[in-house]
Amino acid sequence: GIYLISEAARNRVKALLSGEAADELFGGYSRYPILKANNWLYRRPLLASFVRAGVDFGFNALNYLERWSQTFPIDHKHGPEIIGQGKSSFSTVKAALLTNQPKLAHLSRLMKYSNPEDQILSGTGFMAPSELEILLGDKDALEKSLRRRRSFLLTGNSLDIMTRCQVFDVQAYLPTLLMRQDKMSMAASIENRVPFATPEMLSIALRLPSR
Repeated sequence: GIYLISEAARNRVKALLSGEAADELFGGYSRYPILKANNWLYRRPLLASFVRAGVDFGFNALNYLERWSQTFPIDHKHGPEIIGQGKSSFSTVKAALLTNQPKLAHLSRLMKYSNPEDQILSGTGFMAPSELEILLGDKDALEKSLRRRRSFLLTGNSLDIMTRCQVFDVQAYLPTLLMRQDKMSMAASIENRVPFATPEMLSIALRLPSR
């Protein structure tokens, strides 16, 4: 995507401005509010068990809905026209749920971590441990990855959990994103500047209250 955008813009502008680092500095990822909720639940284990059970139930129900809809597809044209133009209310809800299934799967995975630090370490992961092992051909790939990530995780009770996640993302996650956009834009022979990725912006972000 970045390469195609860069290639399309090359003959129109001299440089591109990218929003890389904005999500890391200002908490733009969906995992940030989930981390804050998990940190609150961590101090309330009984309530946490009920919430996580509810999330698991919802995700499992969604998986069942997907399998059921593949076996018994809904006729959008001739189904009961409760709402919408020729679409049943069930099919509309089903489409909305399945469209957001990856996000719900991510939520379900993150809610399984009872320790907020574990959620920070694994929050940026996008593949199952078994897939990582197959891709790298190393059965210890996950543990090696987590060991490296732990070296970026700040410790100390004086730092709130959101700030720790913020600093972790800047050190462990952002460099890869910056390298990606730089290589893709350079491959298209156009400069891509990142105004958010500056020490001044980091200083401003770190002074903002986590709430």
